[in-house]
Amino acid sequence: TGSVPVPGGELTADNAASVLLSDVYWQIDDQEAQDGFFAITAAAVFGAGTDGTGEPVQMIGALATAADERRLLVWSAREDEQAELHGTVLSGAFDDSAPSASALGVFFNDGTSAKMQYYLRTDVSHLDTACVDQVRYDTLEVTLTSAAPQDAADEFPPDVTGVGNTGVPAGSVRTNVYFYGGVGGEVRSVLRDGTPVDSTAHTDGSRPVRVFTTELAPEQSVTFEVQLSQPDRGESVEVWSTPTVGEGGNRAT
Repeated sequence: TGSVPVPGGELTADNAASVLLSDVYWQIDDQEAQDGFFAITAAAVFGAGTDGTGEPVQMIGALATAADERRLLVWSAREDEQAELHGTVLSGAFDDSAPSASALGVFFNDGTSAKMQYYLRTDVSHLDTACVDQVRYDTLEVTLTSAAPQDAADEFPPDVTGVGNTGVPAGSVRTNVYFYGGVGGEVRSVLRDGTPVDSTAHTDGSRPVRVFTTELAPEQSVTFEVQLSQPDRGESVEVWSTPTVGEGGNRAT
């Protein structure tokens, strides 16, 4: 669309992420004023995208990229439309039938109740797959790193670090990490920085799920190595994840 005028300046392809996910909390300390900025900005961006501004071919390409990275999701209250969406890249569904029975998931849920996730860096890697006696074994490596500076607790505003009512130290970032296995599979083992760790086994439909909570101080990191098993269906390896500032949501195939 080109740049979009917003209160106090303009949004561009280069600054949109930093302005909307970080800068606004530094520059506006009143939450009602923040909400007002977001309302005006959302209307301006949507208007620029629907009134023919800019280059429509490039717009379609950008939307396709956003959808592939799981940043653009669509749901419809009309049952016939929703049935068409289910199972597509736009639906975001991760259940027994979509995206495939063999797909694996690594999802991140903020536990800080603040705006520190902007400084969270994630790396999801598929290390290995082996098929033995009609069972497929996958190994994933997941690293989370806080890119916040050491003085974040003292220098960041309270709107960014949080007010401390969740028990997370100022400047730290807490994340709940969900590991999803294939349908009918098992999360066999989890190493955290090389040390075996355990958690309560859960299920979501027919998928096994394990949840681990991390709390990272500024510049700290943690690495999980996860081994999962499932029936060998002859399908390719597909790993879905939560999109973050630096990584899309389709991490490995």
